[in-house]
Amino acid sequence: MDRLNKAMPDLSALYAPAVGKLYDKMLSLFLLNQPNHLEPQLAYMVRGNTGGGRLVAYILKHLIDNGKLKPPLPHQQKTISTWMGPVK
Repeated sequence: MDRLNKAMPDLSALYAPAVGKLYDKMLSLFLLNQPNHLEPQLAYMVRGNTGGGRLVAYILKHLIDNGKLKPPLPHQQKTISTWMGPVK
């Protein structure tokens, strides 16, 4: 794992401005018509969603749309859905 971590470049500085801009936009939407005392809790939730969480599905779709990732085969779809979140 150590060798793998050393081989991967640290891209956090490259993506920080885009993620910060996304966070600011999402936070402003989440705070619309909400009581002021909920701002810290909402900011925490948005931070989690911006850094991964629900954003993962959009990232995977972007990678598929750009040919960087192959869509799951039919027998893989249920497993991926289960991994992504609750299944109804």
